[in-house]
Amino acid sequence: MSRLDLCLQPSKWLMIVIIFYHGLVIYSGYLWLAMDWWLVWCLGFTAHAWWQVQRYRQSTIARMIWTADDRWLLIDQQQQLITDYLQCNSIVTAKLIILNFQSQSLILFPDSLSKADFKRLLAKFAIVYQIR
Repeated sequence: MSRLDLCLQPSKWLMIVIIFYHGLVIYSGYLWLAMDWWLVWCLGFTAHAWWQVQRYRQSTIARMIWTADDRWLLIDQQQQLITDYLQCNSIVTAKLIILNFQSQSLILFPDSLSKADFKRLLAKFAIVYQIR
């Protein structure tokens, strides 16, 4: 089995999901407020969404390497190397990949990788886990 080297990029879809769900939480918290508080709601939502996006960008994995012995080398934005193994409860579909490692989970949307790399990753999962 050959090595697979993937360079990840921040996903716009994942940022939209983060902003949407955190916006729902903030909105539900402000439902009891009067209409005069709309400015507070807007400022709170904007600050919270900005904070979540910044937190997401700092903690993202920049590069993934799937080695021949089924180890994954994860390199984050600060160039720290994490060696990990994939757990069996990971989810792989054509539009979403959820990789559950022993130390963390990673969500990949189609825009997290180039189209060619996303297809190569899907094909490698299909080949490796169909044989086993």
